Amino acid sequence: MTANPLSKPLWTTLNIWTACVIFAAAFLYYAHQPINHDTAWFMYAARGMLSGGTLYKDYIDVNAPLAYLMLVPAAALSEFSFISNEAALTLNILAYVLVAWLLAAAVMRNLGLTARGLLATRAALLFVMCFLPQYAFGQREHVFAILIIPYAMAAALRFSNKPLPVWLAVACGIAAGFAVSIKLPYAIVPAFVEATVLLRRRSWYIVFTPDLMALIATTVAINLICYALYPVYWTDILPSAAALYGPYDNAWFLADALLLMVPLFGAGLFAGEYRGRRPLIGARLMLVAATLGAFALFILQRKGWPHHALPIVLLANALFVFNMADLDMQRVARKLNALMRAGVTLCAMAFAFYLAFTTGNVDPNMQAEVEARLKQTDGSFYIMSTGNYPAFPLALNRSYRWTSRFPQLILLPGLIEADARGVKSPYEAPFRTAIREDLERGKPATVFVYMPVDAGGIPGPDMINWFTHDPAFAREWQNYQYMGDAPPFAVFGRVTKG
Repeated sequence: MTANPLSKPLWTTLNIWTACVIFAAAFLYYAHQPINHDTAWFMYAARGMLSGGTLYKDYIDVNAPLAYLMLVPAAALSEFSFISNEAALTLNILAYVLVAWLLAAAVMRNLGLTARGLLATRAALLFVMCFLPQYAFGQREHVFAILIIPYAMAAALRFSNKPLPVWLAVACGIAAGFAVSIKLPYAIVPAFVEATVLLRRRSWYIVFTPDLMALIATTVAINLICYALYPVYWTDILPSAAALYGPYDNAWFLADALLLMVPLFGAGLFAGEYRGRRPLIGARLMLVAATLGAFALFILQRKGWPHHALPIVLLANALFVFNMADLDMQRVARKLNALMRAGVTLCAMAFAFYLAFTTGNVDPNMQAEVEARLKQTDGSFYIMSTGNYPAFPLALNRSYRWTSRFPQLILLPGLIEADARGVKSPYEAPFRTAIREDLERGKPATVFVYMPVDAGGIPGPDMINWFTHDPAFAREWQNYQYMGDAPPFAVFGRVTKG
């Protein structure tokens, strides 16, 4: 066997410098990109909470408390005048990426890779963690996916009956518990991973392993703390979401699932080696299980927005990275199967990045039109919409003032559907009242009313007609008059000061 021409310290230095370059590039890139609409809302609410606002009272939404709390560092950083909102968010999210990558890098030392393979695999995984999300950078699904990867890799060592230091297993479990607590339904992903380990080991002993116990303990602890701080989330918010969130969906979610899942997971499944007990093969199988778990939830939740598919795409790309981890590039040209493996994997990864770059982005012309309208007034505004994606990030701009306790009217389709069935929802009157009170209290100079048309050309719900069934809301709405269109919005301006 040829001796390794590079010393261990030099390989360590190369790993560090490669990571620094990727992190620096990610910061420079995302610090100048528009913030995702949902992430902007979480950061906006976190900033308000630091100023004394109360979650689920002043900032009402269906998302779990940790979705807001995890962005408190970004909100705090954005208070400094020399740090932009985008830079603050980027630093916050890259800190989570750093934790996930360091844990994954530590676990990789146990996969039996060469020094060259370890360097390439670590660098490729970090690149995927940083650059694949694109417009979904900082979304709950992004943070979840990166933090679950070290856990899947730790499970791979259990799968291969190879010991992992207890401290590292516990750390991976804590990271996964934090990830699951951001959005509890994603517990299905580690469940798929553990089911795969159970099928191989056929022993319930895996329930008492350090990483799984740490995941469970962290998830329980975080949710108990959140329950103590925000009991209204469990007593009021979740029941209303359970009753009304169903109709808020994407009719094309199955088409999205096929588009995103078939080429990505298919390439990942057939481009690597999946037989044997080597830890690297175990890592591939655990990532297959995690990707399947993410896909199962994607189908079950019936939403199909691009960021919901992000865990599928990101985990599948991590799988592609590990498919290439033990590939000897010097032999690729001489071995047809190695050449096909490299080609299929690289093509699939390229397709994934293409999808990430071209889906889910806000139309800059739409945002510019909204901002132009705001500059003609005092900057106070409200978007009456079932989705805040077109312009909500403008609320983070201190030149403008968001005047509602809601980021978007995601419960409205459920209420309208109940009306159509002749069912009087107990949430209808409180919802109408809350929106009216926000208009009365905030007195926004401009209200943008979303006039959606679905893929079949069918107009969306007439929001103004539905709200003005309430006489009190109708009286308040008399203070506004139609000012024109800023597609896809109808623009209404306040004509009275009081």
